[in-house]
Amino acid sequence: MNTTKAQSAPSRLSQKFIQFILLSTILIAICLAAFVAGASCLVVAPLDFQVPNDPALSFAADISFAAEVIAADPIGRTFVMDWYPTPNVGCSSSPNLVADIYLDHGILDSSSPSYSILPPYPPVYRYNVTALCEPATSTSPAFRTISKLLASEISLGYAGPTRSTLQNYPFDVYFAPFMLHAVNPGTGEFYRLNITRSFGIAVNFQVTLQTARVVTDSPPWLRATLRVERSKATQIFVVIVAITNWLTAAAFLTISAATLIYQPHKIYSEMFVVPVGSLFAFTSIRASLPGAPSGFGTTIDLYTILPVLVVMSICSSFLLLVVLYRRILRIGENEIDSSKPCHSYVMKTSNNFNLNKKDKQDGEFGMSDTETTIIFDAQSARRSP
Repeated sequence: MNTTKAQSAPSRLSQKFIQFILLSTILIAICLAAFVAGASCLVVAPLDFQVPNDPALSFAADISFAAEVIAADPIGRTFVMDWYPTPNVGCSSSPNLVADIYLDHGILDSSSPSYSILPPYPPVYRYNVTALCEPATSTSPAFRTISKLLASEISLGYAGPTRSTLQNYPFDVYFAPFMLHAVNPGTGEFYRLNITRSFGIAVNFQVTLQTARVVTDSPPWLRATLRVERSKATQIFVVIVAITNWLTAAAFLTISAATLIYQPHKIYSEMFVVPVGSLFAFTSIRASLPGAPSGFGTTIDLYTILPVLVVMSICSSFLLLVVLYRRILRIGENEIDSSKPCHSYVMKTSNNFNLNKKDKQDGEFGMSDTETTIIFDAQSARRSP
């Protein structure tokens, strides 16, 4: 029988190990597949638009642009883009095309290279086809603009109904307007513009075309407004972190309630280590949220991290006071017991189970008819659990 038990023990261990490997592999595969599928759906799409965005409104432009999104900064309220102009006429047909490209001065940020506080305002770029057509001076035309990121869409000089600030993180929405026109510095002739392609990604932001319009009258303007908002991955991550914060707070509230209801329940040291560690962990996670403003004060902070920190601090203080109270009660009981005199009691029992040497060898318990006297101390019996 002992041999059978000894052989079955390793087999049970091997079965448990196999179950452990299978379960771990299944859990890892499920989590990996779920997160890969979620990441592929939540990846930020690159910018892709044209102006005019309706093929029926297309026209023969003199200069076409390719636009690239570089960065968006809601804290500094700036939006950075690179522009790549391309002439729609060859070097042989219009070799003397020179155009000063202007961006509306009210849209430019003060950190933009072409920003000026006093008129006449300089162009953001001088486009010289003659220099481009010369092999010795041929360069790749490109220029960068740093424009303002607005909290509301501007329509006819007035702010629209949608307004957003960092207080709404991670559901804040911003708008980046552009108004471009090109003019010949010598003749004053205006050139028609359009955007044929766009690309680029602002990290952690989804940029889409909100409105687009081309004014072909004199002077012709190219107007476009981009909508800038947090990526879906950032929004979902912040919401999940908020839910886990409240789940942790609910767990410690449950522990505090159990301490009151089940008074003999033992309080372990982990009950204090985990809340204190969670307080530091939550603040670190809050500081590392993608694109979150520094400090606390956003709307999601008022509903998640701030009340959770208060709840966990209260729970930690409550558990400490409970431990202190129970220890004071235990010390008082021990002092009362030590002040009482010691008494001895004699009890006689018969037909007790005794294990003699013969029975010990046989592995059986025998009955003894002799009476056994048991003397014990009342004080030690009272202290024993």
